[in-house]
Amino acid sequence: MGILLEIVPDSKLSVRSMELASTIASKPRPSVVMAKRLLRQAKTTDLDQFLEFSAALQAVAHSTPEHAEAVAAYLENLGTR
Repeated sequence: MGILLEIVPDSKLSVRSMELASTIASKPRPSVVMAKRLLRQAKTTDLDQFLEFSAALQAVAHSTPEHAEAVAAYLENLGTR
């Protein structure tokens, strides 16, 4: 896709790849699936269509149990400050 996120020495590439894979794997499955769809969609649509699709997926994401749990945890954390 032509995006460079970071540069690591060859000797640390495997370790860094596993760290990134672990981070992605720790995220809620619906979020990862939607992010992958957005990345694929970005290759073939114009900006207006992409933004519309992004908004639609955001609405879907807000209706997942994972989102409700994250909001509850955030609000609970605010109360402990």
